[in-house]
Amino acid sequence: MLEYAYNGLLGLLTPQANTTAEAELSILLPPGMGLLTSRLISTKSSMNDRLIEYIDQIDKNCENFANAPIKALIFACTGASYFLEKNNEKIYFEKISKKRSYPIISATTAISDALAVLSVKRIGIVSPYADDLHEKAMSYWRANDFEIISIERLEQSRNQFHPIYSLESIFSETYFRNFDEAKVETVVILGTGLPTLRTLLKLGRRRILISANLCLMWRASLIVKNEAPSLNNLRKWISGEPWTDSFFQKTGYSKDLKKVNTTKI
Repeated sequence: MLEYAYNGLLGLLTPQANTTAEAELSILLPPGMGLLTSRLISTKSSMNDRLIEYIDQIDKNCENFANAPIKALIFACTGASYFLEKNNEKIYFEKISKKRSYPIISATTAISDALAVLSVKRIGIVSPYADDLHEKAMSYWRANDFEIISIERLEQSRNQFHPIYSLESIFSETYFRNFDEAKVETVVILGTGLPTLRTLLKLGRRRILISANLCLMWRASLIVKNEAPSLNNLRKWISGEPWTDSFFQKTGYSKDLKKVNTTKI
């Protein structure tokens, strides 16, 4: 029994400069569950090299949680999984899970589980990646037996601290017009560093939208509650039912999702 995590404690591994994953996962976190974070660290200059190093250090980073009673570990780094083939990824995470005695759920696995529950094959993808990582991402999802019908790429931020983490929410209905015309079954927003919750709340009413962080917390919460993934419990998360109140309380946005409380403390 933990004072602030009486329903279960989750571990989180996220890249060193990711300013979004902790914020969104904290909003998505169900009542009575706690989140304990360890940062993935790399001094490599290339993003791809950093992603590979993040994969290599997962097991070592688990030691940062010591003997905390973690129920499941969230690996919130979608891009890193693109450097592992599907079978190798599964074997790799299962090996570490067995050693550490708690399940590890990656962003790509969580998204795949959501798509399986939705029983969809024709997907649209929103990609925040630069060319080389984008191509690896598309190869990964095609290899996982999904037909990518339509792709929309975000223009990366220039002269910012990070090309992905400094991106803003996608907040335009027009942006999703190509997905509607292509008749995709589900739109997948990739990247744990891209803010997505406002997008899901505003634009998810007309189409099925899922994001990496949404899928991660959905799957992790089910593990803690010992529940199997189902269309019913996923639909609740997609609708925002478990987390909408938390979003407004923690972000300061009003119900129209446009105005923000910028009062300084």
